[in-house]
Amino acid sequence: MIGLKDLAQIGQPTGGVKTLLDHDYLERLATALERSVGSGLNTTITELLRSGRGATPEIILGWLSGTFGSAHIPSATLPPDSAPEPIPELHPLLFEWYFDAPSVKFVTTLISGEADDVLCLGAPTVANDLCRQSQVHSVTLVDADSGIPRRFPCLDRNSLHLGELDSFRPNRTFTVTVADPPWYLADALRWLKIARRLTRDGGSIVMPLFPELTRPGADRERDTVLQAARTIGRTDLYPASLVYRTPQFEEATLRALGITSTGDWRSADLLVVRDLNGAAEWEEPRGAHRGIDGWRHYTVGTQVVMLRETPTVDNSDSVFVPIPGCPNNTLTSVSGRDPRRELIGIWTSRNKVASVGDVSHAAALLESINHSADALSIGDGSSAFLFLRELLRER
Repeated sequence: MIGLKDLAQIGQPTGGVKTLLDHDYLERLATALERSVGSGLNTTITELLRSGRGATPEIILGWLSGTFGSAHIPSATLPPDSAPEPIPELHPLLFEWYFDAPSVKFVTTLISGEADDVLCLGAPTVANDLCRQSQVHSVTLVDADSGIPRRFPCLDRNSLHLGELDSFRPNRTFTVTVADPPWYLADALRWLKIARRLTRDGGSIVMPLFPELTRPGADRERDTVLQAARTIGRTDLYPASLVYRTPQFEEATLRALGITSTGDWRSADLLVVRDLNGAAEWEEPRGAHRGIDGWRHYTVGTQVVMLRETPTVDNSDSVFVPIPGCPNNTLTSVSGRDPRRELIGIWTSRNKVASVGDVSHAAALLESINHSADALSIGDGSSAFLFLRELLRER
């Protein structure tokens, strides 16, 4: 039987071990996994991963292998969502995970009888489904990803605001707001407060809530979010009712960790705050603002490339510099807490990363291939271009 000390050593090669040395967290994770295996009901690896309540696949698979042996880990997965891969590709900088089709339908069915006008904050698949089915009178989407119009041509451009949440200042409020923030306490409280400001009294807010084993302390963070929600309305929680599709950047991360098949493993609870009344007056905890401010955006074929506007390595004669702990330049994490993120100067939608010493040179190279993957086969032959071409290779 693998012990807690051993379990603590299973994780991300950089930054994971320290954050997982939380005895209570590890005990609760082990208990959840033992219960899942013992039930005999979860016969696929996807179901076992979901039973880990937000713990990452490398942690769960390490525990299962150490406890029962790798031969006893099922190889079958639940069929993933059949929707085609989004084009342009989703990017980890924007924390872009899309709901699978049943989850979209669950949300739209839940709200369609409650609202005539719906605001979606970072929930484009919900907005798109409401639009296509004409289930409500009006749908407004706020999203920072400039690729939204290409992915969802159904959405009325007059009802689409491309930009950060703070840049959206409508002259009216909405009956229902659907918000899908990144899975961090600061983001959840900030988005919930913004949603309250934009939703009229008596209306509802619909928001996913990260599972209690997402990281050490996530259970206490959830309690904080729920307490805040109860100050503005009546709350209902729908456990494990949402599933997220696994995006390409997360698949690339898992492959770099030796994990090749998980299915759509990431799930969440759904928080609904009804009968809104009163202002959101809680203090937001300090936390990094997660957005695209300070980044330049490029597309190369179907890939999205983000370039930081300031250098991330000092005193370097190189345009691009590999980041330690990133095999084949792949960031082996999708966590916003990973300290390697501070080193990233260039970042692709397949989670390929590098530091950047010369932003102007890097920008010139990206401009030369922007919107044209074919230009990668030509290039100027410089070491910087060859590095960039390798970073953007198909897989």
